[in-house]
Parts: sequence; C-alpha cells; structure tokens
Amino acid sequence: MSNSGIQYAIAAERRRVEEARRRWRRIAGRATALADRCVSAGLTAIDVPARPAGDSAAISAACDRLEASCDTAVAELEQAEAAQRSEQLGHALREVLAAAAQRAAIRARTETVDVTTESTVPVADAAQLDIAERRARLLGSLLEHSAEIARAAAAISVDDVARARLLLDDLGSRVAAANAATRQLRAEQAEIIELRADTDGLVDPEGAVALLDRAEDAVRAGYSAAPLLNRVRQLIEERIALEGAARDRSFVLGAVEAALTELGYAVVPVGQDTTDSMVARAPGSTRYGVRARVVDGEIDIRTVDTGAGSDDAAAEAAVCADLRTLPESLRQHGVLPERVRQSPPGTAAKEYVALPAPRQATPNKRRRKPAERSRE
Repeated sequence: MSNSGIQYAIAAERRRVEEARRRWRRIAGRATALADRCVSAGLTAIDVPARPAGDSAAISAACDRLEASCDTAVAELEQAEAAQRSEQLGHALREVLAAAAQRAAIRARTETVDVTTESTVPVADAAQLDIAERRARLLGSLLEHSAEIARAAAAISVDDVARARLLLDDLGSRVAAANAATRQLRAEQAEIIELRADTDGLVDPEGAVALLDRAEDAVRAGYSAAPLLNRVRQLIEERIALEGAARDRSFVLGAVEAALTELGYAVVPVGQDTTDSMVARAPGSTRYGVRARVVDGEIDIRTVDTGAGSDDAAAEAAVCADLRTLPESLRQHGVLPERVRQSPPGTAAKEYVALPAPRQATPNKRRRKPAERSRE
C-alpha cells in the first residue's frame, strides 16, 4: 500500500471568476435600484440583463457595460433633479421679483420719483431684494426638502436687513449641513444595496440580512447607519472567507473525483464520507480503491483495501501507479500541485474500508491508458 500528499493551489482563473461574479452582483443590485429611480423620475429604466456566463474576461466585460449604463443613468438623474431644482428656484425668484415690483408700484403712487437719480430702485429695496433672492437660492439648493429649514427661511424678514443677513448666514450653514447629511444617507443606501448583493452569494446570509434590514430602517428614518454597516461588512467578509474555504475544498475534491474518473475509478458512497472526503473503487478490482481527503491545504490520497477477494499484487501496483500520475491530471482540472509527497508501495499501513458490491460493469468499460487520455 502507498499514500500521497499533494499540497495545492487553485488556478488563478477560478479566483478571477469568483471576483467577477461578486462584482456583477453588486453592479446589478445598484442598476436595479437605479432603474426604479429612473421610472419614478419619468426616465427610461436601465436594462439589467441576466447574469453573464463564461470566463472571468467575459463576466468582467459584462460588468463594464452595465457599469457604463449605471453611470449614464446617474448623470441623467442628476440632470433631471438639477432641472427640477432650477424650476423651483426660478418660480421662487419670480415671486420675489413680483413682490419687489408691487412694492415699487405702490411707492410710485405715493411718492414723487426723483428723475435725476440714476436708479429707480431705492437702496433699501435693493438690499431687501438681495436678501429675498439669497433666501430663495438657498432653499433651491436643498437636495431634499426640509420642513424645518423651510420654516427657518420663512421667518427671515426682509424689513430688518442687518438681522436678515445674519440669519441668512445661519441658513446657509444649515442648508450645507443638510445636503452633507443627504449625501451621506444616499451613500449609505447605495452601500446597503451592494451589501445585499453580497449576501446573495452567501450560503448563510441571515445574520448579515438582519443587520442590513436595521440599517435600511435607520436610513429611511434619516439617521446614519454607519456603525451597523461596519458590522455588516465585517460579517460578510468573515462569511465569504469561511464559505470560500469550504467551496475551495469542495472544488478540489471534485477535481480529484474527475481525475480519478478519467482513470476509470468509480466513486462509492461509504458511511465515513464527509463533504471533504471520498472513496473510489479501482477499475477492474473488487478489493482495492483509494480514499481522498482535502484538509489544511493538502490532498491526502491513500490506497484502501476492502478485504474482498484475494490479494492481487498487480492490481495494488496499478493503484500506486495511478497515484503517481494524479498530480498532473489535477492540473487539467484547475488544481495546481505545488509539493507532492508519496510513500513507496508497501510502506504505508493498510486502511480497510468496507465497500458495497460493485455494479455490473458495461462490456466495453476498461482502464484507459495515459496516451488515450492525452488524445482526449
């Protein structure tokens, strides 16, 4: 009997595919939310295609196209929102000018206009008009309506110019703070969308989803969810690392199974199987097979003896020879052998495994030679 230990690395392409798929989930989540905003604004919604297939280059190209569509949609939304604010501001300024004109008309009826003056607008009225215009512009620059700021603006009287200018400075600070808070909440909402997309790739997303629900409730209520989002990011990264390691082991075990199947082995379910191990019967033998385990970055493969039938030195030697060819076969399935240890035949202790009786083989089934597998 012999055994082998193969330290391995997973082909970089598989990592690139995983990263590209994660990027696609995030962009698709953002695009879906943007599509809803476009519809609400009366714009054409983004077309979000189905998840792309293929290698990492194909998926990345699809990501680039969808991201470009998102950038275009964001620009159109910002332009539409700016146009809406400009329209509101224009309406407010027209009201200011109308009020100023009305005051000037009343004054013209009650006072004698000095035709020698260069301006027909008194200095006091000019200052009042400036205050009214600044108030309108500040309100028009708000990214989100605020009833509190609107009340503060309405309380600014143009009759007391000195006081009004002080109040306008305060109003400007409040508008700037409100806009900064709005940008922060919008950024947090966008991050929630992307983090929800990350949870779609998790086997166990419940903890992260519950925190995201709380974060979304906070943002909708107008409160920052930054601490919650920090916890969600950490939890998701931990889950990705944990589940990624399990997926890696499953991928490696699948590569071992595929390589053994190409050699003519048949996987046999046994009671000791786990998600990280398997047993396969050697071709043409009722007695010998192999057990493969993936643990701590190494594939442990050893010959097993079912105890059925008589000793067959040739069959045992064939299994040992197969184990020597396995590292190169694994390379064809995306698992790159880095260091291989192998004990000579007859030096490893026997491991006995009871296997169910093999099913009747098809008449044409036989062990394929390495040259035949190379041609395939």
